[in-house]
Amino acid sequence: GNKLQLARCIDPACTVKKVIDVDLHDGGALTEVARTSVGVSSTNIPFVAYVMGNDLRVAYCTDPNCGTVKTRTIAQSVGLNVFNRIALAMPPDDKPVISYYENGAVNVRVYKCTDTTCSTGSASIIASGADGFYNSIAVINDGTTAGKPIAVFIKSSAGDMFIVKCTDASGTCSTSSSYLIKSLGFNSGGETALVVDNISASKTVFLAHRNSANKLFITNCGSGLVAQPCLPYTEKEVADDSASSISLSVTADGLPVVSYASTGNRIYVVRCDDAQCNTFRKTDVTPSGQ
Repeated sequence: GNKLQLARCIDPACTVKKVIDVDLHDGGALTEVARTSVGVSSTNIPFVAYVMGNDLRVAYCTDPNCGTVKTRTIAQSVGLNVFNRIALAMPPDDKPVISYYENGAVNVRVYKCTDTTCSTGSASIIASGADGFYNSIAVINDGTTAGKPIAVFIKSSAGDMFIVKCTDASGTCSTSSSYLIKSLGFNSGGETALVVDNISASKTVFLAHRNSANKLFITNCGSGLVAQPCLPYTEKEVADDSASSISLSVTADGLPVVSYASTGNRIYVVRCDDAQCNTFRKTDVTPSGQ
């Protein structure tokens, strides 16, 4: 059946894992599970945001071992197409934020949970009528309780990539500033991924994106504490082999790491040797026999 599962690694190498059923379509109106994003709270509670049919849902485990999973719908009729990405990030208050694109209304929104179980929340528009494909979100832990969410999206009609930095103290993105960082020059957009090195004093922001030629780039956007991270914009090409399904993280020593799928069903990991990604190592991590 078409169901969503969560795999929890028991050891750092993930040689032992626990697989949990999160949600299952009902065979009627809910016909597809897609567009997943996962985050973990400071108390090791996993959260998953995903699209079921046309609705945006969130699921969370009631304990770190995922003995029980609870789910709820947080937005209806968001639409589902190849461009409609969602992203979940965990703020310091452990109340998740989720960015998503409304297919019909062509808005980019951020949903902020009001408690640590996401029983309720509020959605703020951060880009109206923007065709905001391929959005991603992270949180800058600036010392405030909720932190400051920061998002990226591509305006498909112009192929422009924008950063949105939320400015309100509540972390709901009720107020924000938006600015252009790069004109990509194509209509369909490309994938994005965003991460913040909250261990660093400057809260360094890293951005990965794919262009129209399916090349993959990483950008060190500098401090997340300034008004406009990612300006000036300087990118480093790290892959030219039809990158897709990109995911970005940062190591404990502040170095960006990106994974992506490529042709031939291969999976690669690129690890930067320095914070600017002037040099890097690319490794094929495709499981044996795939």
